[in-house]
Amino acid sequence: MKHPFIASQYVPSGQISYFHPMDDNHLIAPNEINGDYVNHGITSLGMYDISDPADLKQINHLDFSLSDHETECEVNRDYHAFFYDPSLQITSLPFYGHGEDGEPLSLMVVFKTSVENGISKFMEIDHSWSQGEAGSNFDYYANVPRRSLVLNGALFTISDLALMATDTVSWNTVSAIELPWIESN
Repeated sequence: MKHPFIASQYVPSGQISYFHPMDDNHLIAPNEINGDYVNHGITSLGMYDISDPADLKQINHLDFSLSDHETECEVNRDYHAFFYDPSLQITSLPFYGHGEDGEPLSLMVVFKTSVENGISKFMEIDHSWSQGEAGSNFDYYANVPRRSLVLNGALFTISDLALMATDTVSWNTVSAIELPWIESN
């Protein structure tokens, strides 16, 4: 029986809270490049080649900024918020904070991600508008997108207050509904 051992180490600049497999030889990961949990609008999404355990390397990355103000990626708190779909070659990450105008910002940011073509920011799905059904008394961060998934040709993004469907061919919003907010004790 083989015992576990360290075959190689990779030390990124900044902080990586989660690695996600793309295929047998590649990983993708969000990277907080300033080394703390609040990214102040600057983040990196990196792609890593792990085909040779003795020579791990970053093969692609994209630095991006959402605003001049503080924004935070939900993946830092909950890695289940990370979404990758290999057939569409997309990755989505939820962000929240404040936009350049100081107003609350709640976005699902979608990136095109493939080993062949690298990483590029593709679109933002804005949940900032959602306030829940009439009469909802919601928490400040309840409209932050928490999850995304692809089902029947649509990318669904969901927050505590809304569900949005985006067509995966035209990339237009097909439907958006507000959900009731009930505070839990």
